[in-house]
Formats: sequence, C-alpha cells, structure tokens
Amino acid sequence: TKLFSVLLLALSCLGTKGVKNQKMTWRKIYAAFLGGIVLFFMNRKMREVLALDQEILLMSTGDLTHPVPQYSKDEIGILANELNHLRISLNENIVREQESRKANQDLITALSHDLRTPLTILTGYLEVLKLGRTPEKQEDYLDRCLKKASDIKELTDQMFSYALVSEE
Repeated sequence: TKLFSVLLLALSCLGTKGVKNQKMTWRKIYAAFLGGIVLFFMNRKMREVLALDQEILLMSTGDLTHPVPQYSKDEIGILANELNHLRISLNENIVREQESRKANQDLITALSHDLRTPLTILTGYLEVLKLGRTPEKQEDYLDRCLKKASDIKELTDQMFSYALVSEE
C-alpha cells in the first residue's frame, strides 16, 4: 500500500507544470509505472528473504519442528525448500542421537546390574571361606567362586565386544 501511494504521488507530480515546468509524457508515465512494478516485486521478494531470515533464526534457537514456509519456485523458493530438508534431516539426526544415548544408558545400567550380582555372590562365598567355619564345603565354595569369576569375565568380554562394535 505504501508503494502504491508513492507511485500515485509520483504520477501526479509528473502531470503538473509545477515540477521544473515540464509536462507529463507517456514515456514518463510508462517509466514510473514500470518502476512501480519493479519496486513491488522487489518488495515482495525482500519480504520472502526477511521471512527466511526469521526462519533461520528460529532454527538456530533449536526449534526444528516448525516447517519453513514454501514460496515460489524461484531461487528463494528453492532455498526455502532446501532449508526445510536441512531442518528435517537435522531433527532426525538429533532424535537418532538421543535414542542412541538412551540405548547406551540402558545397556550400561543392565550390564552394571548383571556384574553386581555375581560379584556380590563371589564376595559372600569368599567371606564364608575366610571365616573357615565350614572346611567340608570349602572346595564347593571355591568351585562356585571360580564359576562366578568366569561369569564376570564373560560379561566383561561382552562389554568389550559391544564397545568395539559401537566404535565402528
């Protein structure tokens, strides 16, 4: 609306003799009209560029759920479309990374629990052996201790294998 009022003001000034004592010609009217159309489209494109600027700022704050509006099929529209693809891809990568972290956390928790159980049992048998109250069961307790130590070794080997696979 501001653009059209400036255009109308320019046309009215061209038609008066008060401006440098010149008469309005069709060439001047055409040039003013063409200039107004160019300014109108430039203004529209600048609004699209400013809107893209706001979308980029919004994405930089971490809001990757808000889609980038689609514009015309020119360069600005292509840029908006590519920004939207970038937003989607980045959001998917972040979600995958969060899921991976959660899975690793769950695995570490489960492995810690699985390691504590045989360690607790092993500690109990070793404490009983240290007391020396049941010499007749000493060999049985030693076999159980060796079994639990073997279980712990197997669990740590699994953890090591998992760590190697995770690095790849």
